Amino acid sequence: IEQLGAEHALLASICKELRAHGTPIRDRDYQIVRNGHRKTLRAGCTILRNRHKDEVGMVIHVRDVTEKAFMEERLRRMERYV
Repeated sequence: IEQLGAEHALLASICKELRAHGTPIRDRDYQIVRNGHRKTLRAGCTILRNRHKDEVGMVIHVRDVTEKAFMEERLRRMERYV
C-alpha cells in the first residue's frame, strides 16, 4: 500500500484500524489529483477469511465517486439558497 504514494495514505490507515478493531471499514472518502483534476475516491477494508474462518488477508475496495460527490455538494449549496 505504501508504494501507492502519499495520496493513498488513507488506505494504510484504514487497514491499521481494521487490524486494531476487527470491524470492517466502509465509505471513507479521500481525494487525489490526476492529470490536474481532483478525484474523490471512496474506500473500505475488510478481513478475508477462508472457509475455516481463518484470517488469510484483507480486501481493500476503492471506488471513484467523483461525480456523486460533486452532485451532493451542488445539492447542499442549492439547499442553502432555498
